[in-house]
Amino acid sequence: MELVIIIAAVLLFTYLLVVTFPKLCVVTVNEYEAGIRFHRGVITEVAPPGMYIISGIFTEIVKIDTRPTYVKVPTQEVLSSDGVTLKLSVIACYQVTDARKMITSISNDHESAIYYMIQLSLREIVGEKKVEELLAGRQELADAALKAVGEKADQVGVKIHSLGIKDISFPGPMKQVFAETVKARQEAMALLEKARGETAALRSLANAANMVKDNPALLHLRTLQSTGNTLVFGVDPARLGPPAGESGADAAKP
Repeated sequence: MELVIIIAAVLLFTYLLVVTFPKLCVVTVNEYEAGIRFHRGVITEVAPPGMYIISGIFTEIVKIDTRPTYVKVPTQEVLSSDGVTLKLSVIACYQVTDARKMITSISNDHESAIYYMIQLSLREIVGEKKVEELLAGRQELADAALKAVGEKADQVGVKIHSLGIKDISFPGPMKQVFAETVKARQEAMALLEKARGETAALRSLANAANMVKDNPALLHLRTLQSTGNTLVFGVDPARLGPPAGESGADAAKP
């Protein structure tokens, strides 16, 4: 009987040595990672940083990087509300804040999911604005995209820290067309400003003419003022007109 027990113990030990021990593995979760522990396919915990010895048969730890990550969304062509095609490139910074929610909400690579969220949000926002609004309000476009993408990313455990529009350009021949449009607009604005200046000058001349018509002495006073400290001879004081409140006969009296 004892022999049977010994043989059974040897067989059990051999089984454990051959089958179980090779399946044991050491998993290290770094400080900047979150470890999602699966046991028989079910999430049991979010393992904090540390070293773990697990059975590879029943248990698995999936490590998720929780550091802020900068990504550049490749240049894409989008259509504005007035039918103009634009090329946009975007840089975003995101961070996984809820590893458990992220791994259960996104079936593929989460970085690719962020790409798609940004691209779709940009298409929706650009499609609602005219090209002049987009070019004049690049920061407003980035803020609107950040808000739209941030709401979607929060639902999958990802935080979008920043989103910036790196470049807005026109594809192919549209560059020349837009350059000519801007040049024509600038020339029109210059002509408008010139016309406004000439109108203001004519208005000032008309006002001055009315003042001289009502007060002829102002013309002589202006002449004296323009001479500075120069003494002028030969100006008949009578031509300056009578003082205010006196008639011509009173002015002639000594």
